[in-house]
Amino acid sequence: MNLVEPIKNQSDIELIKNELLSNCFRDYFLFVLGINTGMKISDLLTLKFMHLIREEQIVSFIHIRNTKYPINDGLRMCIIDYFNSLTHYSQDSYIFESRKGNEPIDRSHAYRIISDAAKKVGVNCNVGTQTLRKTYGYHHFKKHQDIKYLQKIFNHNSRKKTFDYIGVELAEIVKEDKEIYL
Repeated sequence: MNLVEPIKNQSDIELIKNELLSNCFRDYFLFVLGINTGMKISDLLTLKFMHLIREEQIVSFIHIRNTKYPINDGLRMCIIDYFNSLTHYSQDSYIFESRKGNEPIDRSHAYRIISDAAKKVGVNCNVGTQTLRKTYGYHHFKKHQDIKYLQKIFNHNSRKKTFDYIGVELAEIVKEDKEIYL
């Protein structure tokens, strides 16, 4: 089994987003929600509309299993666009509903969505469902340098495990620290 990697290059992320958007807004939304929250794929797929909307307002945080995932402004706009693209939905419906009935798409379908889009646009890294979470972690760390937050949401017991998970080498951190403080 190949380990999947984060998508480190912002232009690769945009290529995948454009590819998904050209095919299916639901699939695009799955990708965008995953890379902007860092949620596990099992949690993403079981989200219902009630997790994102309360009293006709988009929530500020998605609460899943004692973890709060913040919704940033870009994601908020994407949520609005997704809801506007739907002809109807109910609070109890799955956000990523399967065409087979009132069930969410499964992990293997989510994997195909993500990996097929990456292959079509020529992204040259091992991509899978955990890529969404790892991509979030990588970019969150690069922007905020907050490994403790990532360690908490990923439920890792060490900083090293989190750095390995998001694809950041310790040599990179030392180099960046020198660049930041000099």
